[in-house]
Amino acid sequence: MKDNKKKLALFVDYNNIWKSLDKTQKDFLNPLIDIINNYGIVVVGKMYISVPKRTEYICNEKTEIFYKYFEKGIEPVFTPSFNGKSLGDPLLICDCMEILYEKSEINMFVLVSSDKDIIPLIRQIAKKGKEILVIGVHSASSEELINEVNRLGFKYIRLEDNIDTYKKSVNKKTKTDNLFIEGKVEIEPKKK
Repeated sequence: MKDNKKKLALFVDYNNIWKSLDKTQKDFLNPLIDIINNYGIVVVGKMYISVPKRTEYICNEKTEIFYKYFEKGIEPVFTPSFNGKSLGDPLLICDCMEILYEKSEINMFVLVSSDKDIIPLIRQIAKKGKEILVIGVHSASSEELINEVNRLGFKYIRLEDNIDTYKKSVNKKTKTDNLFIEGKVEIEPKKK
């Protein structure tokens, strides 16, 4: 491991992102990894997947994707869901806080979610002087989340733009150095 690279803690709210993307963008692993590789090395990586109490989801071919994440150093964490309410967000927040206080060597926290429920988490990470990168689906990201990331001077990256860029680069079979788009995102006024 190169010492000059930042050590990252990655937390992915899989269901939140997966539900927010259109059907042509569901395989977001490689574009996500490309974004993350530009910032450092994942030391801790967790992906939270909500699983209903009675499901056949785990027993079909869809589970292959979870092996792909594991091979990239991202541990799948299956979270229970009761009556349509998942424990994924609270578990993600608890694990992130544990890493924040127990692993001081982590330089940056990468939160992959469009959910405004992570705003208090972002504030706690900022209080400890750590960098934060939020990757979300812009159309599903709350205005409050994007405003908070911008207010604190951190980066918000639109995952869907990077998926499209990644697909184009793969289709052209060329490599680019900059496969991601970052920066502040302007909030469009809601139509009444």
